Amino acid sequence: MLALASCRSEAPRSDPAPPPGAARPVSAAGRWIPLQRAVDAPVEQHPARVLQDPSALAEVGPSLPARIEKIHTQAGSRVRRGDVLFTVLMPEAVTAAAVQGSTGPLVRALEGRREQLRALKAEGLARASDLFTVEVELARAQAERARAGAVLRGLGGGASELRSPIDGVVTELQGAVGEWRRPEEGPLARVVEPRGKRVEARLPGAPSPGVRYVLQQEGGALALTLLEQAPRVGEEAQGYLVWFALPEGAAVAPSMTAQVQALPPEGAMQVEARALLYRGGKALVAARKGERPEAVEVEVLRVQGGSAWIKAPLEPGTPVATEPGQALAPETP
Repeated sequence: MLALASCRSEAPRSDPAPPPGAARPVSAAGRWIPLQRAVDAPVEQHPARVLQDPSALAEVGPSLPARIEKIHTQAGSRVRRGDVLFTVLMPEAVTAAAVQGSTGPLVRALEGRREQLRALKAEGLARASDLFTVEVELARAQAERARAGAVLRGLGGGASELRSPIDGVVTELQGAVGEWRRPEEGPLARVVEPRGKRVEARLPGAPSPGVRYVLQQEGGALALTLLEQAPRVGEEAQGYLVWFALPEGAAVAPSMTAQVQALPPEGAMQVEARALLYRGGKALVAARKGERPEAVEVEVLRVQGGSAWIKAPLEPGTPVATEPGQALAPETP
């Protein structure tokens, strides 16, 4: 009887009260989600296009009215830099060459005569008007020679052969043998080396530091180097236009349909953006390490849409609260 009375009179035990300011129990933290290695998350892909290298485009045509004498190539032919594409006759070039050839001796003769007259004039044996006349003739001859030289320099030395300035493929050919062509009528040929040098991508936001971008190809991924970025403009435009450089020497053909992939930095983890809590200029997550959530400071690498890439002193799979503010709020006694 005494033992029974003693058992009935014993007060029930209770757990010790949490210290003041302690976080709420795990059960009060809402939903928990595991940290995921960012490299294990689905790859982000953004629409892009590979831009044609402008230095690999060339137009070939006469800089003066010309008659086509011979065509040395065809559309679809691969040519090398310096290959002759056309032989043409340019009367202005012929005239310029003749003027330059004939004015050379004349200029030298007039220069000699001018020096003689200067010496005679100094001794009072020549009139100033005679010296003036020679100087005028000399200036006219020099001007004609200079004009002819400029025409010939513009033609590459007066050659009647039009050559390809680059390696590439002849994509367009105009004109026929015997036809007269003027410069304003357009080029006789276009030469293109299908070679991409830059990539233009459309991203939903500005590129984030540390994020790696690659161009995916059949032969593998090519690492891209960020060059410039600019917000898209227009009524319906959203996001950013971003330009990347391809690796030096990469053989990539221009394309209007390409994909740029965003890869996370080494060691980054992915979590829902709502799992981040910002306090005092710091980013925190509420991590479950025991019976109560613990505030862990993290480095936010990028937030895009509903997800974020972070670096944190936590292992992949560590549960974090989707409502960190509630999880880390002090428990009310």
